[in-house]
Amino acid sequence: ECLTGALPFPAATRDQWRQAVLAGRCTPLGEHLADPPVAWQTFFDSCLAIDRGRRPRSAVELFGLLEQALEG
Repeated sequence: ECLTGALPFPAATRDQWRQAVLAGRCTPLGEHLADPPVAWQTFFDSCLAIDRGRRPRSAVELFGLLEQALEG
C-alpha cells in the first residue's frame, strides 16, 4: 500500500477482501505503477503467495529477496 497507494487485495467489504486473500487475487503492481521492474512483482508475488512454501521462510530470507528486487 505504501508503494502504490492502494491495498494489494482491493474489496468493498470485509467478506470480499477475505475471499480475495484466500484466492490470491492481488492487484499487479503494473495496475498502479507505470512499468514497475519485474523483480518488484516477483518479490510481492512471493510475499503474498497463497502457498506457504512460496513465501519467505524468515526475515533474513525476506530481506534477501527485497535486496534482490531493489537491485534488479
